[in-house]
Amino acid sequence: MVRHVGYILNDCHTSLNNVNIIDKEAAAAAKTLGSKTSLKWQFFTIQVIEHLHMKGAFYNEDGTIDTFEDTAGGNDERVWAAALTIIETEHSLTVTYP
Repeated sequence: MVRHVGYILNDCHTSLNNVNIIDKEAAAAAKTLGSKTSLKWQFFTIQVIEHLHMKGAFYNEDGTIDTFEDTAGGNDERVWAAALTIIETEHSLTVTYP
């Protein structure tokens, strides 16, 4: 499941840095997370996984575990929403403008 969330989040990397998709402050904060291979991005991925876990996103209604391998059920949207929540609540505080 960790790997699948990481794949989904990596697919979001470009969009998270695009001010035409998200607001300017959030995009600026996302840019501080670096490339997909940076330690900051890897830590951010862990934060997204932790957020999803705390929200119970890895459990299906029948009690089974969702591995996030299949995005047809909206898992990509849940990862996107978790990423934006973390960026807007934690990382945007570190954004500075010239």
